[in-house]
Amino acid sequence: MMTEQMTSNAVNTSVPNQYYGGNPGVYTPPMDCHYTQLQTNGVTDDIMKISIGRNGKVFKAITRQANVNYIWYNKDNHYVEIWGPEKNLHDAYKRVFDRIQKIITKVANGEIKLSDSESQSNNVDVDNDIVMQ
Repeated sequence: MMTEQMTSNAVNTSVPNQYYGGNPGVYTPPMDCHYTQLQTNGVTDDIMKISIGRNGKVFKAITRQANVNYIWYNKDNHYVEIWGPEKNLHDAYKRVFDRIQKIITKVANGEIKLSDSESQSNNVDVDNDIVMQ
């Protein structure tokens, strides 16, 4: 389970408050932005895959809802990067953290079965939970 405290690693530069589209699936973070990261040590790749959503749907929704520029999961180093206006980083961090916790809870309660690849790829209701907020 994730018990990481919310810490900010923001850099002191600014960028206009707009969504940075980049290239989906390609690491292209905005340069002149504040930044923070959420450690995901101990969270399985399957949990992260569901947390991110099909084609990044959930991370894209969180990006818009929290009004940040870019969210990326660094699979090799086990952390989520969040880029955007400093005042919005905490909200995005909390949304990502809560999303991962929600998926962990659903897996623990048996609502999502990780061994069933069909359930992972067809968790549209789980994706829509965050998109509908």
